[in-house]
Formats: sequence, C-alpha cells, structure tokens
Amino acid sequence: ARAAVACSVFGVSALRARLARMLAGAFSGSDTLSLPVPRGAVGDAALLALFLLFEQPHRLERSELGVWLSADHVGLPFNTLSQLQALDLEALTWPSSLVPRIASQYSLPCGLVRRWCNVMPP
Repeated sequence: ARAAVACSVFGVSALRARLARMLAGAFSGSDTLSLPVPRGAVGDAALLALFLLFEQPHRLERSELGVWLSADHVGLPFNTLSQLQALDLEALTWPSSLVPRIASQYSLPCGLVRRWCNVMPP
C-alpha cells in the first residue's frame, strides 16, 4: 500500500501540468456547462483520479496500483468521477505552439523545452 501511495503522489507531482490540462479538458464542452472544473481539495483529488485512470505508473504495474488505490476511492462526487472517466484523450486539445505543447504534454518547464528546441533539429 505504501508503494502505491508513493507512486501516485510522485506521479501527480511530476505530471501536474499535463494532468491539469486533462482536468480542464474533461470539463470543457457544451455537455458539461453545469459542472465547474474542480478546485481546492476536490481538484487535487481529481488530479489523482486522472493519474490513476490514464497514466502509467513508473514503479508499479497499473493493475498492482489499482489493488491498493483506485480512482473510485479518492473521495470524488459521482458526477465528477464520471466526467473524468469519460475524458477522451485523443480529443484533448494542446497548445498549438511547439514549446508550450511539449511542456504541457510532458509536464516540463517551458525554459527547458525551449533550450532543447534550440539545440535539436526540428
């Protein structure tokens, strides 16, 4: 259980920008106008749920992580969890500019991505 929690906390911390973009994407669109993007403690729980639902943990298999900690048990209201589960990652929009897009998708600082782009061929 300790490894599952540590893996999840690290994953949410490392992927915070990506997960925040996913969270915003889950609550954008015409059919979700009545549900605001979760903030505060519910927003933090929503980021954890998104990690558990969509991301690949680094030190545990997803199935092993799910035994100890699942998105169903992070304390989110049913409608919020349902909205997250329905997220279509393929339809998620990312910034169109190269540096912000890479930074958002991989949760990297823009300055670091900018330096990489300056030294690496397109």
